[in-house]
Amino acid sequence: MPKKNMYEKAIFVLGILSFFLLNSCAQTPAPRDEINLFATPFKLNVHSGSVNKGFIEVLDKQGMPISGAIIKVFSTSPAVAVVKPEEITTDSLGKASVSIYGISPGGTKIIFSAEGRDVSIDVIFSEH
Repeated sequence: MPKKNMYEKAIFVLGILSFFLLNSCAQTPAPRDEINLFATPFKLNVHSGSVNKGFIEVLDKQGMPISGAIIKVFSTSPAVAVVKPEEITTDSLGKASVSIYGISPGGTKIIFSAEGRDVSIDVIFSEH
């Protein structure tokens, strides 16, 4: 009986240790089922050499703001316009902004991308 009792205790202790070990590991956040991106303004008509703002809002499928969302931002035609910074993080209201710098006349799109979703702003730059 003493050996059987010792094995039962060892199995019990190993079970408890594995439970605590598995529960103490850092958990990776589950991917969001759906996020919604909203960029404004929808269209910019500006002069080359100017600096303008683009805004993004990130909401979950219930319409609640997502804070801390990382958004990649880029221009489809960097010769026409560039954005800074190229990576932004949403605030507690699910919002963030970038500066759009006009380089030369032409048209481009400013793309905001997060978690496999994209939204854009159409930008037309004209001469001064």
